[in-house]
Amino acid sequence: MTHQPWTPTDTWEWAGDANYLTTYRDGLVANSHTVDKLHPSALGNLTAENLAPYDMLVTNQPMLNISASEIQAVEEWVLAGGGLFVIGDNPGVIDNHHLDDLIAPYGIQFNSTVTPYNQAVTLFDMHPTTEVCTSLNYHGSTSLILSGGAYPIWSYAPGEVAAAASEHGEGRVVVISDANSVLDTWITETNNKQFAMNVANWLTTSKAEVLLFHDAHSIPFYEYYRSAVADALNELGINFMLTFDRDYFNLSMNLQDWDLIICDANSMSPVVNYRFIKNHLENGGKLIMRDFLFRASNGTNDWDMSLFTYIGFEGADDFITTGAPTIYMWDESHDVFGRPVNFGVDRFESTANFWNTDWTNVTLHSNATAIAGITPTTAVNQSAIVLGVEGRVLCNMFSISQYFDDYDNSTYADNFELWLNEIVYMMQPTIDSPGDLEFDLAGSSFDFEWSAYSYAPGNYLIKRDSVIITNQVWDGLIIVDVSGLSVGVYEFELIVSDIFEYHATDTISVTIIDTTPTTPTTTTGPPPPPADLTVLLLIIAGVGVVLVVILLIFLKKKKGS
Repeated sequence: MTHQPWTPTDTWEWAGDANYLTTYRDGLVANSHTVDKLHPSALGNLTAENLAPYDMLVTNQPMLNISASEIQAVEEWVLAGGGLFVIGDNPGVIDNHHLDDLIAPYGIQFNSTVTPYNQAVTLFDMHPTTEVCTSLNYHGSTSLILSGGAYPIWSYAPGEVAAAASEHGEGRVVVISDANSVLDTWITETNNKQFAMNVANWLTTSKAEVLLFHDAHSIPFYEYYRSAVADALNELGINFMLTFDRDYFNLSMNLQDWDLIICDANSMSPVVNYRFIKNHLENGGKLIMRDFLFRASNGTNDWDMSLFTYIGFEGADDFITTGAPTIYMWDESHDVFGRPVNFGVDRFESTANFWNTDWTNVTLHSNATAIAGITPTTAVNQSAIVLGVEGRVLCNMFSISQYFDDYDNSTYADNFELWLNEIVYMMQPTIDSPGDLEFDLAGSSFDFEWSAYSYAPGNYLIKRDSVIITNQVWDGLIIVDVSGLSVGVYEFELIVSDIFEYHATDTISVTIIDTTPTTPTTTTGPPPPPADLTVLLLIIAGVGVVLVVILLIFLKKKKGS
C-alpha cells in the first residue's frame, strides 16, 4: 500500500475522508498474507528494489504523483510475475489521473462519469476472483474503459465495466472503480470482502505451482486459508492457489500448468472433473487426493471412474460413517512417515467426526501400493494411504483433515504434520536430463547445463567416472565445464538433494572428440658439407685417366683387328 492513499489503512494515519482499510488489511493478514506499507521516500517508493520482495502491490487513490520511473518499475515487476491491485473512485471526489498513468500499459483507464450511489453490481464473468460471489455493492463510483487484452470481471450493465483484469507478461492486474467497496464501512456488504480476498489470492499466484482444493462445509466457521493443509503449504513456503468451490476448482485446473494438485474433497466431489485431473497426471503432474467417492465401484454410478483405475484401485462399495478410524502405518519406515516429521508412532487416532464418510473401502490393483490402513497389519481392502502412477499420486482413503489430535505428542496436530510429510514427499527434487552429449575440441563450447528443480534446494554433487568433482550448495544453475578433458568417453553423474534429504539423480555420457584438420609435412635434414677441392680434382683426374685408358684400348683393338 503506497503513495499516501486518500483513505489510509489505520485510524492513526493522516485523515483522508475518515474511512480506512483496516478490515481489508486484517482480512489479508488472517488469510496468511503479510502486509507492509511503503511510506513516502525521497528516493522513490516504487523502485525495483522495493518491489522485489512482494507478490502484490495495492494502490488506493494515491494523493502523491507516481513518477515515470516508478510506472516503468511497476510494469517491469508485473511482467516478471507481480500482482497489481488498483483502487480508484468517484472522479468527483478523487482525481484518478495518477492511476490512469499507472495502468495505461495494461489497457485499463478510468471513466470521467459518476455512477449511482448504493448500486448493486450483479453481472460478472466467471473468474477466479468471483469464487462464491454473486454481487457487489458500489457507492458512487465510476466505470472503466478497456482496450487491448484487458477484460471485464464485474459490470453494471453490458459494456459498463465496474472491475476489470489484465494479464501482462507473467503478472496480473485487477482494477476496481469504487474504493468504498474495500473500506471499513462498506466492505462487509454483500460479497465485497470475499471478492477483495479472492483478488489477493489470484494476484499473488501467477507463478504458483500448487493448486489446492478443499471443502469443509460440515465444520462451522472453517477457515480455508488457515486449514491444516493450507498451514502446511505456508509452513513449507510453497506458493499455492486456493479454491474451495467445485466449479472454480474445475476452472482453475485449466488456467495454468500445475506441478501438484491437492484435492481434499469431503462433501462436494461429485462434480469435481475427474477427466481434468487425469489429463494433469497424463501430462506428468502430481496429485494428492481425498474423495469420499473413492468407495464407488465402476458401473454403480453416473461418474467416470477411469481416474481411479488409472491410479490403481476401484471402490469396494463400503465405508465407515461412525467416526474417524485409527490409521495404522503398515510401512513405518516409509518416507511419508519420516520426513520432515518423524512420527515415532505406528498409528493416528482422532475423536472428531465432521463428515458423513470418514473412510472409504477400495480394492487395489497391481499398479498401486498401500502404506497404511485401518488394521494393525496389512490386509486386503483395508487401505488408508495409497501410492500410484509411479509415486506421482498419493490418495488418502480417510478424511485426513479431521485428525486434529496429537497422537505423537509433538504439540502439533497430526493432520498438519501428515500434510507436511505428504506434500514434501510429492515435491521431491527433479532433474531434466540433457541426455548424452558430445563435444569437439575443434569447437568453442565446452560446458553444459543440468536443469534441476526443487522448491527447497539443498546441495548438489557431480561425479566424473565415479570421482567427485563438485559438491556445493544448490542455489542456482548447475553448469558443468568439460574443458581440459582429452579425447575419450566420460560418465557424469548429478545428485541433487533438497533440505529434507530427498534426492534425484541423473547419469549421462559425455564424449570428447577432435576433428581439428591436420596438414602433411616433409622432413628435411641439414645440407651436406661442401666437397673438398683436392678430392674433387683427384676424382676428375681419375675419370680422365679412365677415359684415356678406355680410348687407348679401343684404338688398339681396332688397329689390330
